[in-house]
Parts: sequence; structure tokens; C-alpha cells
Amino acid sequence: MEENNSYLIIGGDSFIGRALRDHIIKEKKPVFWTTKRKIASKNRFLDLASDRIVWKPPPEVKAAFFCAAVTSILECEKKPEETRKINVDNTLKIIRILNERSIPIVYLSSSLVFNGEDCYPDESADTSPVTEYGYQKNLMEKELINLNPAHTIVRLSKVISENFPLFEIWIKKLKQKKEIEAFGDYYFSPVSVGYVARVLFDIARGQKGGVWHISGNRAVSYYEAALVIAEEIGVSSRLVVEKSAREVLDNALLSQLTVLKCSRLESCFGVSAPEVMETIKKAVKS
Repeated sequence: MEENNSYLIIGGDSFIGRALRDHIIKEKKPVFWTTKRKIASKNRFLDLASDRIVWKPPPEVKAAFFCAAVTSILECEKKPEETRKINVDNTLKIIRILNERSIPIVYLSSSLVFNGEDCYPDESADTSPVTEYGYQKNLMEKELINLNPAHTIVRLSKVISENFPLFEIWIKKLKQKKEIEAFGDYYFSPVSVGYVARVLFDIARGQKGGVWHISGNRAVSYYEAALVIAEEIGVSSRLVVEKSAREVLDNALLSQLTVLKCSRLESCFGVSAPEVMETIKKAVKS
């Protein structure tokens, strides 16, 4: 992709979309984004929950990131038809519009297209989702590849930021010398949203297409993460109480974690998966 071409972010107000547009602006590249809010000249209104999608991409756009989606696992389980309308039906309508205009797409998918039984699946591993959200993402992956193999699919593990809400709650309580509870049997593999934005931009510029993985280097329990946070802010680890997720969480949230093997990032960019504990430490605001 030529450096002077502009970028489009579908879902520019989303968590990852905001970080991505900030990074592209920092790189001094033109960027447009869609929003559900009918404001601002540079934004393009687009509501994927609408019954009628009437939308055209800006004519100068040469590549698009698809960041818009309902990402709540529980919401997808409880409202499969409503969320499929957004995550599959209307998403596919927009992707077809982009495809018709020969705009290459970087589509954000999820580690939940896997069932968690295989350790460190690479980009070529067979998918087998066990949640409705994973099923929707898996369906979109197949549709995208059928449309044009040159499009890009990026599967993500858990993405966090410096103001990750759970960490903020923990830190506030710990600083007040109050106990916090954290699951010892519930795992994640966090990567920072800043890292994700940088890698997504590099992938788009490379325009190699196909499937990519962005993940932390291993799984860590929320209890382990809480212990690290307590240490980082200088409070006693005895304030961190280990709890069982199976006693509290919905079964849909208890599907096994998949830590993604990032083979293409390593081979194409020489980038290894970030160390999860370092990601957690950087997210802590002392």
C-alpha cells in the first residue's frame, strides 16, 4: 500500500478503533472513521444495528479496518439473533461494499474461534468455536476469505489498556487497604491496546492478507495478575483473596482459554508475543 493513501476505521469510536485512529494520526497518515454518533465532519455515520444500511466509503480510502462489533460473550449468548444482525448480517453488507470497491480489509477476529483444547494454535489451525461470539467471528472469517483471499483476518487475545476497568477497581481498593477477590481458575493472555494498534497498522501497510495472530505469550490467571498489581503498587499480597470462577461465572465465560501462536508476526516482522506480566505491569497506574 502506498504511504499517501488514506485509511478507514469501521467502528472508530470502539476501544481498539480509538487507539488505532490515534496511532495512524501519530504516523501522520490520513484517516477516516465511522461512528454511531451523527457528529463531526470527518466521521461517517454508520449504525450496524440499523434495519436499513445505506452507506458508502469515502472515495479516497484505500484500506479499511473493521473494528465494529458486539464483543460481549454473554450478550451474544443471550441475544444471538440481535447480535448476529450486527456481527454477521450487517457486517457482511459493509464488507461487500468495501470489497466491490477493491478496498483491502483488515478484519478483527478473536481467539474464541478456537475451543481452547489445543495449546498455541497457529494461523493455519482448524477453528472450532464453542461460544456464540466465537461462532459469529468464525462465520465472518469464512465469508471474508470466500470474498477475497487478499483480505486480512487478525485474531486477538484479551486486549487491555492503562485504564482497564477491572484493574482500576482493584487498585482503588488495594490503596484503601481493602481486600479484593480474583479468580484463580479463570485465565487471560493480555496484550496492550497500544501494541495492537501498532501491529494492525504494520499489517495493513504490508498488505499481505491472510490470517494473523496477536496474543500475549502465555496464559495467566486473574489471581496471578492481581498479585502482580499489589506488588507494583506496594501493598500486601494478603489483600488479594483467591476465588473460583466456576462458582460465579456463566458457563459461556468458562470456555478454555486459547493462547495464540503468532508465527506470522515473528516471521514477517521479527516480533515475538509480548510477555503478559510486563503488559500487566505497564497497565498499572501507581
